[in-house]
Amino acid sequence: MEFKTLQNVPVETIYRAFTDAFSNYSVKQEVSLQQFTEMITTRSFSPENSMGCFIDDELIGFILCGIRDYNHERHAYDIATGVLNEHQHKGIGKEMLRKQIELLKVNSVSYFKLEVLEENTAAIELYKNQGFTIIRKLECYEADRDSLIFPNRAKYRFGNDLSKFMKQNTSGFQLYKSTWQNDLVSVGNNIDGHHFLSIEMNDRIICFGFIHCERGNIPQIGVLPKWRNQGLEAILINKLATLATSEKISFINVEASSYLSETLDNIGISITVSQFEMQLKL
Repeated sequence: MEFKTLQNVPVETIYRAFTDAFSNYSVKQEVSLQQFTEMITTRSFSPENSMGCFIDDELIGFILCGIRDYNHERHAYDIATGVLNEHQHKGIGKEMLRKQIELLKVNSVSYFKLEVLEENTAAIELYKNQGFTIIRKLECYEADRDSLIFPNRAKYRFGNDLSKFMKQNTSGFQLYKSTWQNDLVSVGNNIDGHHFLSIEMNDRIICFGFIHCERGNIPQIGVLPKWRNQGLEAILINKLATLATSEKISFINVEASSYLSETLDNIGISITVSQFEMQLKL
């Protein structure tokens, strides 16, 4: 058994291991190679900062890590951790995590973040034993696309000028501190897969959103403070839903009890999964 980075390991090899490892996972992870490649690219996958476990040169376990710089510090994110089914329950995951943490320290990473299902108490304890702490609770939401589309009688001007949005101070729109998957960096890493839409007043953006039209995922909704609690979010979600080709509309890893989570509750969008965001200061 050998532990080494995933540098120079073909994405097809990682995908095959991912598919096997998550075949019995409680949350369905049925993705094509193209979707998998998009996922890891969106989340800033860094092979040289990711750990693999090999037996006779076969990849049997992995921790896929994304790397980004925030405020002059390097942050790592656990995109996915898995072990092939026939090799599970042998302590490989625990040893991989230890090796992963060592690797990130050597590569001058300051923080290591991940998400874990609220019900996965064994994994939570494993991470706590390695020094991780729970930062916040996250909720995933989903609704039928058609249920979010309704006649809109409000007279608002919609725009789709992304260059105009990029000139804004985007922090002023935030409804909660974005999680890794929802960060504007993630959206930017796959901007061609997303559609941007804004609501404007007096030629000024007051509300915006992005949607992945194929998947129906809305990673970002933002509203200026003085325009909140006026129903703009529902109007924008309605408009974004009309652009989706998927049957479902989803919001992944929204901070629990945040303005957006309360808005989604009020609209009637259901929680499907609850997770904890955990962090290790290296």
